[in-house]
Order: sequence, then structure tokens, then C-alpha cells
Amino acid sequence: MMKVLVCLAAALAVVYGARCPAPATSSYSFGVFGDMPYYFSDTIMNKYLTPTKNYKRDPFVRNVVDSMNGAGLSFLAFTGDTKSGKTSCANIVDDTWFKLITTSFNAPLVYSVGDNEWTDCHRNTGAPTNPLDRLAYLRSKFFKGKTLGGACSIETPSQIVKGYPENVRFNYGKITVAAVHVVGSNNNVAAPLTAEGAADESCADWFSTDAQATGKPASTSAAYNCQKNSFRSCQECIDATNEFIARDAAGIAFMKTRDCIDAINKFIARDAAGIAFLKTASGGCGAVHECHHPQTFASAKARGSRGVVIVIQADMTSPDPTALTYGTLAYPYPSVAGGQYATDGYENFATALYEEASAFPGQVLLLHGDSHVFVHETNSMGLPNLQRVMNPGETQFNWVKVTVNEAAGCTCNAYEGTFSVEEVIANAGPHTESCDPIKGC
Repeated sequence: MMKVLVCLAAALAVVYGARCPAPATSSYSFGVFGDMPYYFSDTIMNKYLTPTKNYKRDPFVRNVVDSMNGAGLSFLAFTGDTKSGKTSCANIVDDTWFKLITTSFNAPLVYSVGDNEWTDCHRNTGAPTNPLDRLAYLRSKFFKGKTLGGACSIETPSQIVKGYPENVRFNYGKITVAAVHVVGSNNNVAAPLTAEGAADESCADWFSTDAQATGKPASTSAAYNCQKNSFRSCQECIDATNEFIARDAAGIAFMKTRDCIDAINKFIARDAAGIAFLKTASGGCGAVHECHHPQTFASAKARGSRGVVIVIQADMTSPDPTALTYGTLAYPYPSVAGGQYATDGYENFATALYEEASAFPGQVLLLHGDSHVFVHETNSMGLPNLQRVMNPGETQFNWVKVTVNEAAGCTCNAYEGTFSVEEVIANAGPHTESCDPIKGC
């Protein structure tokens, strides 16, 4: 009987993945990558999407997999965008990516959803699909309470009871890791917000009938985020902004440190959208739930983590090339509300990140993709304990290695040196299948 039980346990471990052990030493590494594969057309992507094929048939993808598998990594963080925003959003695209990450990597993977997987699926290229339908499929496919793939798995407590299974967190050694759903394309803000923080339902005030016909609103139009390269209706854009309001509030709550009353009061004072969310969140039960489940920075402080890693998809740096803060993550956050950004989709989250990082007695590492080039920014937002890393992608099929040194620093310097960062070149040249046929590589 004992022999049978041992065999059964071994079989279950193969099927479900054994739990990953704690790190054996105070120094270990994890890998970061995203924005790949990023084929510029469905014709190219379809070469890899039949049931008998896999993205590993692409030598560039295979080089990344082999390089990461050979690096002895403890876990992986994927920062979103498994595909170009111009290509198909069919189930088989997500299924093929799921097959790659669950069968190819030695280390378990945490996945932060990208805008190209769902937010941008309304675009009028290919076959437009409803973004919210795509998001529902991603949630059902990828988020089951643990990491994906690998020889072992890590349990990932999430906000599933609030409807956000993709907001996940886990502890590894003396660091705390959280993936929070913050995406490009202005974080899915389509319809502008009113002064009260609700989606503007007065379509006649901002929705462009001309753009509905041409798909090309003026860049200064309040309808720009809604209708650029899209034939969405006004109601669909309102639905998108309502989705943002709720998810933005949930993501901020997922990071917060302070006790419930203080957190709620500060959130209401900072963000009118939070008022609308809190009033509709099951009579306030969501706030009570947060009390019983300490959030990311609270959890990190309570367990004595020396570092917090936040994984998102969006590049929240200032997009205004005329601003002194261009290309950096600054504080106060350089909101670009107005014109095409009738509502800035990142101001609330970036402000919350600053508040939490500045109060945390250790190191904070923000990981993201979205703009496709490697960036390592120290003293991000003016904080000596905050680093920002953007992974390469699109045509650059490489990855980032983060080494954790739990013995570095002391309380006197917020454990400076906990995180060190380097880009790893898995492919020396650009991936030509991901190059824009007009703009080139």
C-alpha cells in the first residue's frame, strides 16, 4: 500500500508540478522577458500555430528558451505581449503560447498580461474581437493559483475573489514578487472620465461620427483612445473605461500597505474613480476582504522581505518628448491628461507605487515591457531604493537576468545591492519576422 501511495504521489507531482523548494543559498537569479514572439503578420505567425507545431520551431525563440534554461534560474517573469497588436486574437494564438511556456522552460513562470493579448483586439486589422471576451479567456486559461510550467511550481495567492485572478503574489527567499495587471494602450482607458470619476456616457460630447467612418480621429480628439484604428461603438468604449476603473482600483489595493480605514480614506481622497468603485464593490465587502488579506507591501514588511518585485506590462514613462521627464518614470507623475489622453491611465497606479516604495525599508524593482528596448533606471521616481527595468522585445529576442543577493546591504541603506541587473544576449541580430515591412527593423 505504501508503495502505491508513493507512486501516486510521484505521478501527481509530474502532473501538477512539485512545490519549488526555498532557495538553497542567499544568492540566486531569475529571468525577465516579454514582447515576444512578435510576428508582424498573421501569415508569418500562422507558420507556428498548427496543433503539431510550436513557437520553438522559430530558432530565435529556441535560443531564448535554451539560454534561460541554461542559466540556472529560480523562476521567470513574463511582462506580457505574446504577439503584435496587429495580429489575430484567436484562441489558438494563446493556446500555442500556453504550450510553449508550460512545456519548454525549466523554471516556473509568472505571467503579467499584455495589452496585445486583449486590450488591442478591437483593432480593425485582421478579425476584430471583443477585448473583454479575450480577457475572460486569458483568465480561464493562464491563472490557476500557481506559476506556469517549470520542473516545480510556486503557489500564487491572487485577487480571484474580486475577479482579478491575474493579480498574483508569492514570496521566494527574502523577496516578495507581485504581478499586477497594468497594460499599455493607456491601460484600456477609451471613453474619457467625468469630473466625478465615472466613464463619460455623453457620447455626443466626445464620440466622433467621422472617426467611426474612417477609424482615424484627430490626435487631439477626446475620442482618440477609443477610435484610433478601431470601429468600436461609443458603448464599447464606455465599457472599456469602466473595466479600467475597477481594475485600476483593485491593482492599487493589491499593493497597499496601510490598514483598511487609512487606505480607503487616502484612496478616496486621491482618486474619484475609487469612490465609484468602492460604492459598488458589494457594499464595501471588498474593503473588508482586503483587511483579512494583507497586500503586497504589507506582506513584504510583515515577513521581513528585503526586496519587492512588481511585474506589469505597461511602460508608464512620460510619452511627451518635449518634457524634461521624457522616457523616465518621474514623481510627481507627469500626467498627460488632455487631448488624446483625455484620462491618463497610469497616474493613479504610479502614484501608489511611489507611496509604497518610499515607505518600504528595502529595495523595490519594477519590471515591465511594452516599448521593446532594454532599460535599467536607478533612482527611479527619485527614490534611491527603486529601480526600473524594461526588457527588450519585438525584434530583439533577448532577456534580462536579475540576481538577488540577500546578504547585501543592511537596514541602514535599505539593503542596497539586493538586486543586480544585466541584459543577456540570446540572439545577436534582430528578428526579421518581427520587423515592420515599412519601417524595417
